[in-house]
Formats: sequence, structure tokens, C-alpha cells
Amino acid sequence: MGLLTEFDPKELLFRVLEETEVNDDDVVEEPELTDGNDAQVLKDTLRVYGTFFVIVLILFSFLRRKFPRVYNLRNWVDDLKTPLAKEKHGFFSWMWKVFLITDSEMMDECGMDALCYARVLEFGLKLSCVGMLNALWLIPVYYTADQLPETDYITDPVVSISVSHLPSGSYRFCATVVGAYIIFGFTMHGILKEFEWFIMFRNQFLSKKLPRNYSVYVQNVPEEYCTNAKFLDFFQQSSGGAVFEARLAVKAPGLKKKVAQRDTVVAKLEHKINVEDVRGVTPMQISVTGPKTNAIDALFTELRELNNNISETIDLIEMRNYPRPEELASIRSAHSGDMSSPNKPLMALDYGTAQTLEGASFDELGDSNLYTENPSDAVAEQSPPGSPDRPGMLGSFVAGASKSVKKVSSAVPTAAVRNMAGNAAGLATSAVGNVANTATAFIFKEDGIPHTAGFVSFKTLRAAQAAKQLIQYPEPFAMEVLEAPQPEDVFWMNVGKDHKQLQVGKLISFGLTTVLCLLWTIPMSTIATFSSIEGLKAEVQFIADMIEKAPWLEPVLAQLAPLLIVLANEILKIILEFLSMFEGPVSGAVVEAATFSKLAAFMIIQTFFVSAISGGLLGALSNIVKEPGLAIDLLADSLPTQSTFFIQILLVDTCVSMSMELLRVTAVGMAVVRSQVGPRLTQKERETTFLGIRPLADPLEFEHASLLAGTVLYFMVFFVYSTIAPLTTFFMGICFVFMGAGYRHQFIYVYPTFPDSGGKLWASFFKIVPICMIIAEVTIVGLLALKKAAAASAMMFPLLVITILFSVYINQQHFRMTEHLPAKDCLAIDLRNNIEGEMDYEFLRDKYKQPELCERELFPENTTLDREVAQGLFGTPQNSEQGDFDQTKL
Repeated sequence: MGLLTEFDPKELLFRVLEETEVNDDDVVEEPELTDGNDAQVLKDTLRVYGTFFVIVLILFSFLRRKFPRVYNLRNWVDDLKTPLAKEKHGFFSWMWKVFLITDSEMMDECGMDALCYARVLEFGLKLSCVGMLNALWLIPVYYTADQLPETDYITDPVVSISVSHLPSGSYRFCATVVGAYIIFGFTMHGILKEFEWFIMFRNQFLSKKLPRNYSVYVQNVPEEYCTNAKFLDFFQQSSGGAVFEARLAVKAPGLKKKVAQRDTVVAKLEHKINVEDVRGVTPMQISVTGPKTNAIDALFTELRELNNNISETIDLIEMRNYPRPEELASIRSAHSGDMSSPNKPLMALDYGTAQTLEGASFDELGDSNLYTENPSDAVAEQSPPGSPDRPGMLGSFVAGASKSVKKVSSAVPTAAVRNMAGNAAGLATSAVGNVANTATAFIFKEDGIPHTAGFVSFKTLRAAQAAKQLIQYPEPFAMEVLEAPQPEDVFWMNVGKDHKQLQVGKLISFGLTTVLCLLWTIPMSTIATFSSIEGLKAEVQFIADMIEKAPWLEPVLAQLAPLLIVLANEILKIILEFLSMFEGPVSGAVVEAATFSKLAAFMIIQTFFVSAISGGLLGALSNIVKEPGLAIDLLADSLPTQSTFFIQILLVDTCVSMSMELLRVTAVGMAVVRSQVGPRLTQKERETTFLGIRPLADPLEFEHASLLAGTVLYFMVFFVYSTIAPLTTFFMGICFVFMGAGYRHQFIYVYPTFPDSGGKLWASFFKIVPICMIIAEVTIVGLLALKKAAAASAMMFPLLVITILFSVYINQQHFRMTEHLPAKDCLAIDLRNNIEGEMDYEFLRDKYKQPELCERELFPENTTLDREVAQGLFGTPQNSEQGDFDQTKL
């Protein structure tokens, strides 16, 4: 112990120095703290991507006028035409003139989703303007802060105008809190105004005479209602007789296969006809017997057989779903038990059509129309719609059934079917059931079996809106009524999936998404490390050596991280859309909504938080190693400096994405390939997609979900950094301006309005905005706590509470108001629609009929009457061209 007590470390150090004769040049100096090179990084980003985008903008302004067929599709493609696309505007003036188009015009000509996305970008621009005004006084507050030892190392201009330049405990943090109150207060006020705007336009959209507004999708139909008769009767009674059409989807794997074969044959036949007409060469093919035969004749023969087969199969499927006598008796009994209306009309029970047998009660109908020796007697002369003398369609179906059976008898050599066909003149309702049971033996065993889902179309908006809000059945998930999608947007392969399949699919989707979220942390953390070159050099020696040998690599690596994140997000969109398909979506709009929620969560969790934390930790790590005692202060300073990295990400995303979008690089590339690949003898062939390769005339739909979810990141960055690094707001404003102009241009001149969710993605987006606000406020509170600004942290808590209460407030009724059309509006519109007599319901007829059941016969569009006669087709199909008819060919 005595030796240890007498030991003097200083004396030992002096002896070592004397013995080694250390020179002044060999003394190791104390390491200096560094603050990075954020200003240089931003300069390099603007120099590279900014210059690139300006060149693209000039090039696009020239090309859009030089090549209107590429950049103004909606002025020449018939299915896309809009009067808005006729105005081309000037070389640069298009950039501000697209903002002059009214919201009503945008909704009518570009779709509700397009209008909503443009409005979201406009809302972001408004917030950025407020943030820029805020920055005008926040930047001087931060820049003029007193220099203390803990902030002496900060020399970078960008870091100097952020909260990183404020020493711990500074009273100037109160300015940060004031700025936060201004930003978030204006945001909450703006959200309320946006709701007023959206509810007004959403109601206008729901008021339109569109099939989707008058229809509903019903899934998980209970077994007791899994026939067309009972399904229709249920909604007819629940709506007070307001059903126009109701049908359950049916299984039709055999029919689908035949229809697909027919589509292939028609496509081949059209091309062979074009070869003969354009080139003057008769196409030949090798027959089974050996000699060559006329390919057109062979395809016409095959098409004729397929048309007959498909037509007969459709007839049999419809007969299979025709109500049995016991079903009619059950419905008759249910109606007769309603003493309040003894003469309540029965809806017509043809395949899915919801019309009423007006003026005839069940007793009057009785057996007189059904059980007749001559079904033609049951089909009285049709009276005009609405006439009390107009009979129902039961007798006409019986007559049609006899014709169908006759068709089957000619094709199927079965005595039972032939006998039924021969006796069809005396067919009664009970016999129809026997015919259906026997005839279905000759079609695919599953064809015609009803699914547990279907569509119902109503005569009034009030009935449609009421059906969506009523609990239809006393069991969870049973008879679940949902908003109907656009008829063209229905995913028929998912229609009819039962409750178990849907729940298992959602569970799989959720599980795989969760696993992906955990695994996605690895690449995002790795990419984020490139945001701090100083940290990389300090921790990874080979990178430091590489940069020392090639200094030009440092700015390249600094620009690599944001570009990799943008590419990673594009890959992520594809993966998440694939996972959303496991949930059994009934339409593309539902896929968009599911993809949006997942992608928005990834943007917040992965792109923002993982990048901010990993990049911030690595950026501070080298300084923490040098000064461990300043770990908390250095970490607090590093988080605001991450704003530079996010500015890079958003600038790269805006410049690269908008450049690709405006120049339509992918679309033009595919069109060039399509011009050299596939059938292209006629204009129709040239404008038809071949093997997924699209021509200019068939553009892809706009990816609303992906773009809107990407916008969530812009808002998240804005809310977090608008007060702690106010320079961010200026870059946000630039991004929103160019995105707003660019995408408005594309909506007006390029993209089709299909698919359109009716603005539902807008509601999903604004459900996330308050969450982003709360996350940003919590982040600011944590930052102030790290900076030891107790008073400022305490001042933030009331704002946090107000934001939470605001979120609770708008979730009470505001979002519910966006889902349905108010009864007041429904009644007014229904009254207006019928003020001059009953509304014409043809816009609803067969809109939700399965595609394979719609066309009994299909012929080439380029055939002529002469060719049809030559092929033994005595009549002109609806989709064929008229030719000069030569009677001698008869």
C-alpha cells in the first residue's frame, strides 16, 4: 500500500517523455468535433438533380407541343377524350394555367380521385407557405444564438439555422414552441376547411346517376338466401319494393374456360381476316388430315361451335338458377302473411332482374301464368313500363326455357333432354326445375352454383344508402352490405369468397406485411448510413481509405443514399400491392385502399423513423467517441441535422419521379416495342395491348394509392422539421408546386379516369395526417427534453393535448359524413329524377352481370355481311361491319 501511495503518475509521464525525447510535432492533439457538411451536400443535390429537372422541364415543354399523340392522349383517344385537353396552352404557361381549372371541371373530366390528389398537394403547398413565413423569423432566432463551448464546433450554415445551434437550456427554444403552435394550429384549421370542401364534392359525386351509386355489393349471404329468388325477395322487402335488379354471382369455371377459348379464337380470326384484306393473301393452315386448309374457314367453324356451346351453357346456368316451385311457394307464403298489403306485387324472378308484376297479386298470378299448357299464353302482349296491365316475366322465362332445351337437344344426344325439348310446349313450372336438374349434367359440375355474394341495384338513392347503413342479418359478418365498385373495376375472381377465406387472407396479408416491416429495417438502416459520410469514415476504415484515395467518391456517396431510398420505395409499392391481393379485394379501388394503408405505415416507420434514427446515431457516433460526456447533447443536435438527408430524399423523389412521369419514359419505351412486336396490320391491332406491352392509346391507370402514400412522407417531414429546421419548408414548397403542376397536367392530358374510388383515398389520407402531427409533436417534445429546455417542453404539452382532442373530435362524425349521402339530399335527388315520370333505369341494367354470362355470341369486328353469308351466318352480328350484300351468294 505504501508503494501505491507514493506512486505519482505525473512523475512517471515526465520520465517517459524525457526518455523518448518527444518532439512538438509528435504530440497528439485533442480531437475536434465536427458538424458535417450539410450545406455542401444540399448544393451538390441541387446542382445534380435540380439541373437535371430543369432540363427535363424545358425538354417536356417542347415535346408536349411537338408530339401531341404522346403527351396529349385525351385529345385523340376516343375512350379518353375530354374538352379540357383541347386547350394546349403556351410553352411554359401550362405550369400555372392548369391551376386555373375549377374543381368541378376536374371532378367531371378527370375523376374524383384525381381531384382529391391535386387538392392534397394544394393543401401541402398552403402549409409550406405558412412554414416559410414562420421561417422568416425562426431562422434569425436560431442563427444569432450565443456561442457556447457545446456549439462552438457548428460552422455549417445549414446547421447554424436550426435548433442544433441553440445551446442546452436556451430560452430561445420558446420560439420553437411558438412556431409549432402556428404550424399545427393552422393545420387543424385547414383540415376542417378541407372536410367542408370534400363533403360538398363527395356528395356531388354520390348524387351522380352512376351504377355504383345506386348499387351495393353483398357478401357472406346466409345459406337460406342463396338463391336468386330469395336473395331478391329479401332486399325487395327490406327496401319497400325499390329493387331494380338483384343477382347472386355464380360459379362458372367451365364457362370461363370456353369464353377464354372463344376470345382467343376471335383474336386469331380478326388477325387472319386482316392478313387477307390488307396483304391480299389467304392464310392457310395444316389440317389434321394433312392437306392445307383455309385458316379463316377453320376458325369460323371453331367459333361457331364455341358460340353455340357458350349460348347453351348460359341458358342452362340461368335455368339452374330459376326459382323452384318450393321457393315460389315460400315467397308466396311470406307475402300472403303480410295482411297490411294483401295485393303486394311479386318481383319478377327472371335471372337477376328486379322488376315487379305490377297490378297482379299472388293469388291472381297463382297457377294461371305458370301452370299452363301453352307457355306462349302466359306471355301476353307487353304493355309499356308502368302500365297496370303489364304482365310479369315468369311466363316469358318458361317460353325461353323451352327454346333453350331445344338448343341443348340438338347438341346433346340424350333421350331425356330430347323428350323434354319435344314436350316444351306444355312445360310447367315444376317441369322447369326438372329440366334444369337434368340439363346441368351436361355442363361443368360447378357451373351455375350460386356464390354467397352478389350485387343489388336500387331504383332510388335513398334505398341504396339505407341498405349500406342497415344491419341486414342478426349475425356478425352475415349479409354484409358494402359500397359497390365501378362495374368495370370488379374483380370477379374474388366475388363470392366466404367469410373464412376473407379472414384467412387478411391474416396472411397482415402477417407477411409485419414480417416485411421487420426485415425492411435492414436495408433501410444500411442505406441511411450513407447519409453521414463522416460517420462512415470514422466507423468503417475501408471506406475512409477509399475516400482518401479517391476524394470524388465522397459527394457521390452522399447522393447515393436518397436515390437508393427512392428505388427501395418503388420496389416496396409492388410488394405491398401483391400482399394486398391476399385479402380478397372485390375491386381495384379496394386494392388501392389496402395498399395505401400499408405503404403509408411503411413511409412513417421505415423511411422516416428508421432513416432518422440510424442516420442520426451514426452521424453523432464519431463525435460521441471523441467526447462521451456530451453524448446526449450531440444526439439532440444530430436529429435536426437529419433534415438535410430528408430534403435530399424528397428532392430526388420529386425530380426523378416527375421527370419520368412528364416524359412518360416507360410508356414511350413500351409503345416503341409494341410498334415492332405483335399484330399491327390495322389501327385496332396497333392500338391493342399485346402480352402486356401497351401502345400509346392504352395507357396504364394512375397509381393513386402509391403516390398518395408517398405524399405522407412529405407531410411527416414537414411536421417534424418545419420548426426545428425551418429551411426545410422552402424545399417542401418547391416540391409541392412542381408536383401540383405536373400531376394536374397528366390528369388532364394523359390518364384515364378509371379506376376511381370516389375520393375514399382522401379520407384515408386525412385519417393519417393527425397521427403524423401527434408523432411530430412528440418528437419535438423529446428533442426539447434532450436539449434540457424544460420550460419549452412544458409549453408543448397543451398543443399535444389539443391535437389529440382534435383527432378524437373529427373521428366522431366527420369521416362518417364522407361515407354516405345524407337522406335530405337523397330525397331531393330522387324527387328530381322522377318529376317528369319514372326515371329511366337502363343505366343499371346488367351492369353487375358476370362478363362470361353477357355475350352468348361473339364475332370478329372486322367481318362483313358477305363473309358471314359465305360462312353460313345468315344475319349480321351486332359487332360486325356491313358489307355489300350479293344475293347470288345465297
